Amino acid sequence: MYDREKTICDIIRFRNTLGLDIAMEALKEYLKDRARNIPRLLEYAKLLRMEGSIRGYLEALA
Repeated sequence: MYDREKTICDIIRFRNTLGLDIAMEALKEYLKDRARNIPRLLEYAKLLRMEGSIRGYLEALA
Protein backbone atom coordinates (compact mmCIF):
# COMPACT_ATOMS: atom_id res chain seq x y z
CA MET A 1 0.00 0.00 0.00
CA TYR A 2 1.37 3.37 -0.99
CA ASP A 3 0.26 6.86 -0.05
CA ARG A 4 -2.53 8.94 -1.57
CA GLU A 5 -0.33 10.63 -4.13
CA LYS A 6 0.78 7.30 -5.64
CA THR A 7 -2.84 6.16 -5.67
CA ILE A 8 -3.89 9.30 -7.57
CA CYS A 9 -1.13 8.67 -10.12
CA ASP A 10 -2.30 5.08 -10.53
CA ILE A 11 -5.90 6.19 -11.02
CA ILE A 12 -4.84 8.71 -13.66
CA ARG A 13 -2.63 6.09 -15.32
CA PHE A 14 -5.54 3.63 -15.60
CA ARG A 15 -8.15 6.26 -16.46
CA ASN A 16 -9.07 4.48 -19.69
CA THR A 17 -9.87 1.30 -17.77
CA LEU A 18 -11.48 2.91 -14.72
CA GLY A 19 -13.19 5.74 -16.54
CA LEU A 20 -12.24 9.37 -16.93
CA ASP A 21 -15.08 10.48 -14.64
CA ILE A 22 -13.70 8.40 -11.74
CA ALA A 23 -10.18 9.74 -12.34
CA MET A 24 -11.37 13.35 -12.39
CA GLU A 25 -13.50 12.87 -9.28
CA ALA A 26 -10.56 11.31 -7.41
CA LEU A 27 -8.29 14.20 -8.40
CA LYS A 28 -10.92 16.81 -7.44
CA GLU A 29 -11.36 15.22 -4.01
CA TYR A 30 -7.60 15.07 -3.54
CA LEU A 31 -7.25 18.75 -4.39
CA LYS A 32 -10.00 19.71 -1.92
CA ASP A 33 -8.15 18.10 0.98
CA ARG A 34 -5.94 20.39 3.06
CA ALA A 35 -3.46 17.55 3.58
CA ARG A 36 -2.67 17.33 -0.14
CA ASN A 37 0.97 17.31 -1.14
CA ILE A 38 1.30 18.53 -4.72
CA PRO A 39 5.14 18.32 -4.81
CA ARG A 40 4.96 14.66 -3.78
CA LEU A 41 2.25 14.02 -6.38
CA LEU A 42 4.45 15.55 -9.08
CA GLU A 43 7.46 13.56 -7.86
CA TYR A 44 5.53 10.30 -8.24
CA ALA A 45 4.29 11.46 -11.64
CA LYS A 46 7.88 12.14 -12.72
CA LEU A 47 9.05 8.72 -11.51
CA LEU A 48 6.18 7.03 -13.34
CA ARG A 49 6.84 9.07 -16.51
CA MET A 50 3.40 10.65 -16.51
CA GLU A 51 4.22 14.14 -15.31
CA GLY A 52 2.71 15.74 -18.43
CA SER A 53 -0.64 14.02 -17.88
CA ILE A 54 -0.81 14.94 -14.20
CA ARG A 55 0.21 18.56 -14.84
CA GLY A 56 -2.39 18.84 -17.59
CA TYR A 57 -5.19 17.62 -15.35
CA LEU A 58 -4.02 19.80 -12.46
CA GLU A 59 -4.00 22.87 -14.69
CA ALA A 60 -7.45 22.02 -16.06
CA LEU A 61 -8.91 21.70 -12.56
CA ALA A 62 -7.12 24.73 -11.07
